[in-house]
Amino acid sequence: MNYKFKTETDYKISLQKAEEREDIIKIKISIDFGKKSTPKPVVIRWTHPCKNVFSQWNPQLWSTRTLNPNWMPIKNGSRSAEGTPVQTHLSLDGINEITVSVSDPLIPMEIATGIIEETAEISYKLTLFTKLVSPMDKYETVLTIDTRKLPYEKVLADTIRLWYEETSVPEAAKEPMYSTWYSYHQNLSRHELIAELKLAKQLGMETVIVDDGWQTQDGQRGYAHCGDWEPERLSDMKGFVSDVHDVGMKCMLWFGVPFVGKYSKSWERFQGKFLDAYDEKHPWCVLDPRYPEVREYLTDIYEKAVKEWDIDGLKLDFINNMQLTEASSTPDNNMDYVSLEDAICALLAEIKERLTALKSDILIEFRQPYTGPVMRRYGNMLRVADCPQDAVKNRAGVVDLRLLAHKTAVHSDMLMWNYDDTPESAALQLINAIFSVPQVSVLIEKLCEEQRKMLEFYLRFWKENKHCLIDGKLSAENPESCYSLITSEIENKIIAASYIKNVMNIKKAYNEIIFINGSWDDELFINNKYDDMKSECTIYTCTGEIKESKEIILKKGVNVFNIPKSGMVKLSISG
Repeated sequence: MNYKFKTETDYKISLQKAEEREDIIKIKISIDFGKKSTPKPVVIRWTHPCKNVFSQWNPQLWSTRTLNPNWMPIKNGSRSAEGTPVQTHLSLDGINEITVSVSDPLIPMEIATGIIEETAEISYKLTLFTKLVSPMDKYETVLTIDTRKLPYEKVLADTIRLWYEETSVPEAAKEPMYSTWYSYHQNLSRHELIAELKLAKQLGMETVIVDDGWQTQDGQRGYAHCGDWEPERLSDMKGFVSDVHDVGMKCMLWFGVPFVGKYSKSWERFQGKFLDAYDEKHPWCVLDPRYPEVREYLTDIYEKAVKEWDIDGLKLDFINNMQLTEASSTPDNNMDYVSLEDAICALLAEIKERLTALKSDILIEFRQPYTGPVMRRYGNMLRVADCPQDAVKNRAGVVDLRLLAHKTAVHSDMLMWNYDDTPESAALQLINAIFSVPQVSVLIEKLCEEQRKMLEFYLRFWKENKHCLIDGKLSAENPESCYSLITSEIENKIIAASYIKNVMNIKKAYNEIIFINGSWDDELFINNKYDDMKSECTIYTCTGEIKESKEIILKKGVNVFNIPKSGMVKLSISG
C-alpha cells in the first residue's frame, strides 16, 4: 500500500521507503537540523483504511482497548523510562490488521491514533522529540508498518526484535516472591516479618521484597523522609538480612529512586538539582540525573547496600517520575547531559555495572510503565503496576508485559484478598496472574485453613508447571476483553485458563492438557479438533482436593467438564 505522509516541521526531512516485503513497509526517516541544536517536535501524519478493525493494543492501555475518534485520539507516549513505540490495530479474531513501530525506543515520542468518521480511516500522528533531548545536527530512525494477517502475538513477537538485547535473568527472578507492601505497608517489624517469612518459605516463596517503610519511622505514606536511605524501622539491616537468609530466602529492598524528602539530611545538599519545583502538598522532590553528583550519590547508596547488608536485589521504584518540568527545562553548565533520557540510561547502566560486579545474579525489579525496551537493558524483573485486588487489571498487565518482554521475568502485581472471602474467590487473584511470576502480599498467619490450602495448592501447581507457564508460547485471546482465554504451551504440554465462558480448542496431540476455571461458572468446554484421545481425567478444587479421577475418551468435537469454581481439570493423554 502506498501511504501519503504529511510532515509538520521547519527542518529538512526525508521519508524514503527502505524496504517492502510480505506486507511490511519500512520507511527511513532522516532529519537534517541544519546545525547542531536541540530538536523541536517533528510531526508525521498518515492514514490507513479501518477495515476489519475491532480493537487496538499498546502497552499502556490497561483495560481500555476501544477505538477513539481522531478528535479524541488514543496517545501512546514512549521514551527511555516509559512505554514502547508500538501501536497495533486488530480484528475480532485476534489477527493483526496494522502494527506501527519506530526503531528508536530512546527518544521521547508519541503515537496518536483515532478514527476519521468522515472516511472510516485510522489517522496516525507520530510526534518525535516530545521532550528535551541532547543537541544533534542529524537524526535517523525507521518507521515500520506491518499489515501481515497473522495473530497479533506473532506480529508483536517479531516487532520486539527491533529492540531486542540479550539480558541475563537469574533463576531467582523466576520463583514466587513475598512482598511486604499490601500485607504490612510501612508497619514493618523484624520479629513479626521473620515469623511470616518462615510461613512463606513453607508455601514455596523464595524471595522477600521489603517495600517502603524500612528506611523511616514515619508511617504517613508519601516520600518526605526519603533520600538518605538509612535503615530506621529495620535498624539492624545486616542482621535482618542474615535472618532472612537463615530462613532460606533471598532479600530485596525497595528504593524510591528519584525522591528526596524535605525531612532528609540530603534535602539541602541537592537544592538546585531537582527536576520539579517544591510544593507544600507533597514535601519531596525528584532528583535530576543530568548532574553527575546525583548519579554518583544514588549509585553509591545501592552499592553500599549490597556490600554492607548483603541484600540480593533492589526494587528500583518511580524511575518514570524523572520527567522534565518548567523548573528543569533549561540545562545548566553543571550538567554533563542535556537529555534527561540519556542521563537516565547513564544512571541505570552505572548501577547495573557496579552491582553485578558485586553479585552477578543481583535481582533488579522495574514496574509499569518503565518497562520498555530501554529499561530491559538494566533490569531483570518487570512487574505489573499497582492494582490491589483488581484481578482483571493484573491479568491485562501481565499479558501486556509478556507480549513485549522476551525472556525478562514478568511478575504480577502483589496478590491480596479479603481474609473473610471464600477460597474460590481468593483463588481468582492467583488464577488471573498464573502466567506470570506470582508476588504474594497477604498475612499468611491470618489466612483461614481453606485460604491457606488454596494458596499452597496454587503455588505448588505454579512451581511444578512454571516452565510451561512463563517460558511457553503464549496466546492471549480477545484482548478487547482483557484476554478472556490464555494458553501457554511448550513441547507437548499446554495449560489454559478461561476467564469468561469459553471454549478451549485442541488442534493436535498433547501429552498433557490442563484447563483452569477462572470463569466463575461450573462448566468448561474443550473442543477437540484432533482425533479421539484416551486420557486420565483428574478434576481438582481450588484447594487441591481431587473431586474426580477417571479414564475418559476426549472425543473429537465439544467435550463438557463440570469443574468447581477456581478449580481445574488435568488430562494425561495415554493414547
